Amino acid sequence: MRFGVQLGWQDAAQLRDTAQAAEGLGFDAVYFPDHLVHEGPERQRMVSQTLFTVMVTDGAAATRANAEMFAGMLGLPPEEVLRSPLTLIGTPEECVAELQRRRREWGVAETIISGRSEDLVRRLAEEVIPRV
Repeated sequence: MRFGVQLGWQDAAQLRDTAQAAEGLGFDAVYFPDHLVHEGPERQRMVSQTLFTVMVTDGAAATRANAEMFAGMLGLPPEEVLRSPLTLIGTPEECVAELQRRRREWGVAETIISGRSEDLVRRLAEEVIPRV
């Protein structure tokens, strides 16, 4: 599965730092709103899934609490929030399992992550992506 980072909602310095971190951590592509900024020579631009809410938690209780918070806002059961194509919420292990499920069941070949912070991008690159 390919992984990209969709950047936005940051000031210019944060955008630059997060984009540089993502490129250095091996993401396949870095996207700014409305255009692609970096893409490897043999890679194609194909957006199959864009995750707008990404939260890597430190435990099952935190995963559940975040899912319940979003469930209340969206009027959905927490289980549906966790399986929604617009979110990725869970421990690193839960995120890996969910991304593998999406690839297997939905045929997702590329995932674009809304990278709002360098810490999130780094955590995904180090704890989730290598295991998918």
